Amino acid sequence: MPTKQRVAIARGLAMDPEGIFFDETISASSPERRDELLCVMRKLADNGMTRLVVTHEIPFAREAADRVIFCREASLPCSTSEPVSSAGSSG
Repeated sequence: MPTKQRVAIARGLAMDPEGIFFDETISASSPERRDELLCVMRKLADNGMTRLVVTHEIPFAREAADRVIFCREASLPCSTSEPVSSAGSSG
């Protein structure tokens, strides 16, 4: 994971927040960086940290999330409490 991302995450966590927001964090990342970030996000989840992740990378969202909410035209038309593996977006 690039140093800038590490520093941003560390700064955010230093304030002892209830949650952390990731906005298109992996959009320009290599597969190795993506896996690194996913590992960090899993560790945060294991420690009880709420993560809000905005991404166009649906496979990454499925791996990183406990719950997935799909947005369409800048609104939240649907959400699901179903397990991530069965959640999907209708086209």
